Amino acid sequence: MSRTISNTPRVIVAAVMIAVGILAAAAGLTVGLGDDGDLASLSAGAGQPAAKTFTLRGTLEVNCGGSCLGYRDIGDGGQVEIINDRHEVLAVTALRKITSDAGYTAGQSYEFVVANVPRGEKLYGVQIGNQNRGVIWKAEQEAASIGFRLTLG
Repeated sequence: MSRTISNTPRVIVAAVMIAVGILAAAAGLTVGLGDDGDLASLSAGAGQPAAKTFTLRGTLEVNCGGSCLGYRDIGDGGQVEIINDRHEVLAVTALRKITSDAGYTAGQSYEFVVANVPRGEKLYGVQIGNQNRGVIWKAEQEAASIGFRLTLG
């Protein structure tokens, strides 16, 4: 009695590999095969999703003519809130005073850096100092790429 060898297992393996390749391509992944034809790697490629957070940077210039008495709510270590358009706080950091090698200036300069700000909001606002100072708003692209350059006085 002769025995027939079936190609069914090879066909199934080929179909599975094709299906994995199609699904990976749809998900933006790269599928790599090793020298022996086995699946060697599965890694994120150009279609990789964007980062879920960004780092927001900004500066604040307080022009107070040498007497900054009207700006007592602004200072080194002062709180900086990043909020969304629903006024929900997304992140918090502190002002850091920038010292100048040039000596005396007619004001004060600060910077702030906020890591891990979540993406996906319509607007991003910066609130510094008391509530009377208001909120400065930017769209996500501008907030993430340019940041905030603020001036008081």
